[in-house]
Amino acid sequence: MGKFEKVYLVGNGRVADECLKELHTRNIPVTYIEIFPEKFSFTKKLCERLGIEFLKIDKKEFKEFLLEIREEILIISAHNSYIFPAAVVEKENFTIINLHIAFLPQYRGMNPSTWAIFNEEKYAGATWHVVGIGIDNGGIIVQRKVPLLEDDTAMKLMLRCFQEGIDLFRENLDVFLKKEYIVSIPTKSDTKLYLSRELPNDGFMDLKWGFNKAYAFLRSMDYSGADLMPMPKLKINGKIYNIKKYKKEISSDVNKSTNVIISWAENDILKLNWGGVLHNLLAS
Repeated sequence: MGKFEKVYLVGNGRVADECLKELHTRNIPVTYIEIFPEKFSFTKKLCERLGIEFLKIDKKEFKEFLLEIREEILIISAHNSYIFPAAVVEKENFTIINLHIAFLPQYRGMNPSTWAIFNEEKYAGATWHVVGIGIDNGGIIVQRKVPLLEDDTAMKLMLRCFQEGIDLFRENLDVFLKKEYIVSIPTKSDTKLYLSRELPNDGFMDLKWGFNKAYAFLRSMDYSGADLMPMPKLKINGKIYNIKKYKKEISSDVNKSTNVIISWAENDILKLNWGGVLHNLLAS
């Protein structure tokens, strides 16, 4: 198993599952730890099916559990929101690596796909890095850019970044296990840390925006109905509306602009031209 006496994995969702499958395929013993309770854990079912050790440890007790470990261990953090305390990170017998779905050091923290789209970046990314004291600021082991597509939503981009992270894990697992890597220390220590409470433009669409910014804003908050971000909002004549649907309308006339159509109820539809000007209110 390389350098380590034991391997632990914390995380959830498809990323954690695919990492567990890869470890199992290569006959690498691993213990999965669930620290955030789930009503129905698909990962637990996967562990039962593959014969992987499964531990359920309360978040409040996880630190003490880790501090008692004396073995040389590797902790794989795969789609995990737990922030490892300094006392754990500083243990000499611990190596903790984490997948962050951004091209670090840019977009540390929460919802990197949202911010990459809202800021109209050319690419996002996936990065495996050593966990340090702080958030997403440890040495970079391996990373890869993920190009942004014209109509990417936050959900679509996030899933592609997750897949890139899974691919990087498969390609570099031997390197991780043998600790045969030289980390790259980010030089931009002043990169912004995004918090979960932060929203693009505080969650409100600005009618003064041009088409590109308005469309980027809507896509940046679009997680296909998943409860990862609140609905984007729009303020008209002092009244606030939740934007429930939107779509891009491309004119067949090259002399006409591209529009974005948004709606906050079944019959309330607002068409905005490329300059963000109220173009046509179709409500009866």
